[in-house]
Amino acid sequence: MAGQARFYMVPAETPIADPGLRGLIATKSWFMFFSQLYKAAVDGISQPPMQVTVSGSPFLFTATVKGQVFINGGTTISTDFIRPGNVPTAAPPTFCVIPMNTGDQILISFATPPTVTFYPM
Repeated sequence: MAGQARFYMVPAETPIADPGLRGLIATKSWFMFFSQLYKAAVDGISQPPMQVTVSGSPFLFTATVKGQVFINGGTTISTDFIRPGNVPTAAPPTFCVIPMNTGDQILISFATPPTVTFYPM
């Protein structure tokens, strides 16, 4: 079953309101659109995972949006979490999931590169 689009843009010619018993009422199409827009603003729009290509050691990954980074496998020597303005923090070297804000960084030193996947939020 294919995923359904999160947003359906209502055609411009669709009236935004219809007469009701107590005045104007939003049409179903526009009501659904505004409901989806509100939900996206409150909950965020889920994005697909992003496979990170790990180059030479040490490798530095910077989050461009809020999300989580998943590090697994390889022969990792050290993993450091860096948040601007704070002291770097050591993370488990072989398997970890780290929540990240925009601008946070992960510095990975390795002998064999690990698999790194970023899940935007």
